[in-house]
Amino acid sequence: MLLELPSALTVHALAMAPVPTLARLASVSRAMAEELIPLAAAARAEMLGKPLPPRLSGESALLALAFLEHAARANAQTVAAGADHSLVVGASFKVLACGCATVGHGLPEAVEGPGLPSGGMEALSGPRPLTALSAARILSVSCGGSHSLALDDVGAVWTWSHSHDLLGTGHGSSLPQRLAGLSSIRVIQISCGMSHSLCLSMRGVYSWGKNAKLLGRGSSASASQAAAARPQLVEDLAGIRVMQVAAGHHSSLALAKSGDLYSWGVNSYGQLGVGDVILRLAPTRV
Repeated sequence: MLLELPSALTVHALAMAPVPTLARLASVSRAMAEELIPLAAAARAEMLGKPLPPRLSGESALLALAFLEHAARANAQTVAAGADHSLVVGASFKVLACGCATVGHGLPEAVEGPGLPSGGMEALSGPRPLTALSAARILSVSCGGSHSLALDDVGAVWTWSHSHDLLGTGHGSSLPQRLAGLSSIRVIQISCGMSHSLCLSMRGVYSWGKNAKLLGRGSSASASQAAAARPQLVEDLAGIRVMQVAAGHHSSLALAKSGDLYSWGVNSYGQLGVGDVILRLAPTRV
C-alpha cells in the first residue's frame, strides 16, 4: 500500500513511524530498506531539528536514527563523582570539572586556593570549564577512581587519566582525547569503575581497564595487560539486548531488556548476587 503512494507522501508517512516499525518494514521490503527508509530517517532527523549523524561503517540509517532519538532524550544536565574529582555537564552540553588533578579532572593546569589537599597534589576547589571538550556536545560523564569518560552527541567516547591502563588508548593523557578504539562504534552509555570501564553500544558491551579479571572476558582474563587496556567486546553478552551497564569498585552489572541481570568480577562480599563469594571472570545471570 505505501509503495503505491507518491514517493514524497511515502517518505512523510514513514518519517512519522517509530523506529521498530521502520525496522520491520525494512526486513520485508528491499525497496524500503535501500531507498525509502534512509530518506525517512533523514526526514525524521530534520523534524527533530538535528542532522542525521554520519553513518559509521556497516551502520544502517535506522541505527543512526535510533541513536539520534536516544541523544535527543538525553538530559543536558548530569553529574558524576569519582574518588577525588567531580564532573558536571551544564545546560549547554559543556563539561565543568573540579578536584584532584592526579586523578584526572581533565584540566591542563592546577589552580591554587583555600582548602586544597596538601602534599603537592594539584587540585581545583571550584568547577571550571573543561576547554579540551569545548568543541563537543557532551551528553553524559562518568568518573572512576583515577580516570574519567565523556560521551558526546554522535556516540563518541572521550577519555582522560594519568594512568595509561585506564584510558583504552595504550598511553596516558591528562587531557580528554577521543577513544580511537571505539571510533567505528556508536556508544549510548558509559560507566567508570575504580580501575576499569564499560560502555554500552549499538553492537554490545565493551570493557577495558587495569585488571583483566574484571572485564567479563572469561578465559581471556589471562591476556596481557596491553590487551586488557584496550576496549574489547564482552563476548558472553553477545546476542543479549543489554539496556544498561554499571561498573563498580571491582565488579560490573549488565541489565538486559528481558529483565535478566548479569554480573561479573570480584565477589568477596557477595556483591555479584549469585549466591556465593567466588570471583566471576565472565557475565553470570543472577
